[in-house]
Amino acid sequence: MTSSDVLDKKEYVTSSRQEVLDGPTFLSPSSLQNNIYQSREFRRSMVRNQGKYIKANYTENRNPRNILQRGDWYEIQGNYKRAVDFYLEALNSDPESIVIYKKIIDTYTKHHQFDRAEEYFKILLSKTDRYQIFKDYIVFKTTALKGDFSNIGSVLELIDTALEREPEDIDILALKGFLIMNSRTDLSEAKNIFEKVLKINKEYIHAVNNLGVCYLREKSYDKACHYLQNALEVDPYNYPFSYQNLANTYLEQNKIKEALNVLDSAVTKNVAIDNNYTHLYAWLLLEDLQLRKARILYEKLIRNEPKNNLLYNNLGVCYLREGESSINMADSYFRKAAAIFSDEIKKGVIKDIRSLNAFYNIGRIAVTRHDLSTVKEMSRVILELDPGNAYGFYFEANYWNQNEDYDGAISFYEKALSITKEVPEIYPEYSFVLTSIKRNHKKTIEILNEAIDLGYKSNFVINNLAVAYIKLGDLKKASELLEKSNNPEFIPFFATKGLLEIRKGNLEKGKKYYEDAIDLFKGVNKKLASQILFYETSLYWFNKKQKGKALENLNEAKAYGKTYMETDIKELEDKIGS
Repeated sequence: MTSSDVLDKKEYVTSSRQEVLDGPTFLSPSSLQNNIYQSREFRRSMVRNQGKYIKANYTENRNPRNILQRGDWYEIQGNYKRAVDFYLEALNSDPESIVIYKKIIDTYTKHHQFDRAEEYFKILLSKTDRYQIFKDYIVFKTTALKGDFSNIGSVLELIDTALEREPEDIDILALKGFLIMNSRTDLSEAKNIFEKVLKINKEYIHAVNNLGVCYLREKSYDKACHYLQNALEVDPYNYPFSYQNLANTYLEQNKIKEALNVLDSAVTKNVAIDNNYTHLYAWLLLEDLQLRKARILYEKLIRNEPKNNLLYNNLGVCYLREGESSINMADSYFRKAAAIFSDEIKKGVIKDIRSLNAFYNIGRIAVTRHDLSTVKEMSRVILELDPGNAYGFYFEANYWNQNEDYDGAISFYEKALSITKEVPEIYPEYSFVLTSIKRNHKKTIEILNEAIDLGYKSNFVINNLAVAYIKLGDLKKASELLEKSNNPEFIPFFATKGLLEIRKGNLEKGKKYYEDAIDLFKGVNKKLASQILFYETSLYWFNKKQKGKALENLNEAKAYGKTYMETDIKELEDKIGS
């Protein structure tokens, strides 16, 4: 009696978790571009009308203001080259305008034209010694690092120059801490800088957040939570980083519910969390079995990312967890995910190994349906894409198991386990073959105790372990396992309790458990449970030296035809006849 175990959470995470640092950012020249409260059609209409108005003004009067507005309009459209053309035209009309220089610099920076941006920054710095412009230049130089903090010496020199002028400039101090925390493993200096900032202004949220990140990186989770929760109190509506970092802090401690509550709070407050954390939020809803909310969110994510096969896979998991009635929907989404991934491979797109999850899940469903052709196909596809993949070997083992080639199945189960111990489905299936077919109960106990140590405590694992103990005669250990099981209504437990009671000598009590199991089982399991009941009853009477009753029950067992019990029945028949 085999089953797929619960899906492992690591198999369907759609994005890697990382702490969110608060670094420098540049804003667009118009809030219109980022106004999430207006409908798409309303924004389009506004942009069109704004464009007509600006174009008319520009045609009638090409003064710097109107030229600048024309550039802003193109920048909003994402046409930065045309935007810069108009900004440069405006600059020719007003060559001393700091505002125009900043627009040119910001536009080039936003579009990663850092060399061109720096040219105009240097011109601007030659025209003014305003401290704010110098600060902006420091932020620009930090942005130009593009996340590479291996060589920050020149930026730190600029920062130290600024701090000579303004020693308590908390923006520059916090930026220095930001650079140091990202370039060194020893975070003590960065923490000291952030603490200095907070002595000047205890509610300077960038320092509060990044101090929390320092402690998160040091795995000082209590202190990290303290500062990140403080950041939430400082700004609960406009600052997503602290929500994301706090959620990450809980995840590092495997506190799934707490992480979900943090992101749930952010969503409730309309805090615009990063897309990666929206993915994470959906995954946490799925982990918490809030399946309807998870499905709605995954459907929304798919509309925005229609080629993301990982999202289709996770949506399939939502349906799979809803139960048997939704398994066809689950299968359809897994197949959609697999098809997208196959297309990516044909196009030569770099493979993300997590994309194999859809093939795993198609295979799992095929296992439960005894769809051997699909099981075999998933094994082939997975091993072609990843020749050392344990799940590929697991599906191959399952195929041979269901074809009753048990030696072949064992070889592939062993192959999979030699690659990784973290394939939960192997343990109940392999142990079934070992105990019921090969009668190697000691090996069964060894691998199932290993499974429990890894955290794989499914009902099938507990059940098969109890059976192995019973077959070895350790009835006390089997009884303890069954008493501690967290699902006494699990159908195979009835049969195993029946086996335990009969082996204890309590025939009538054991028969009652078996009869309950037979009533609940369907198909082949109903037939098998009936056969085992008659076999065990025969063995009971044989041990009582009542061969007539033993033979009568053994003939009843034989009437159910050939099963894996055939060897046991033949051996008992020989004993009765001797």
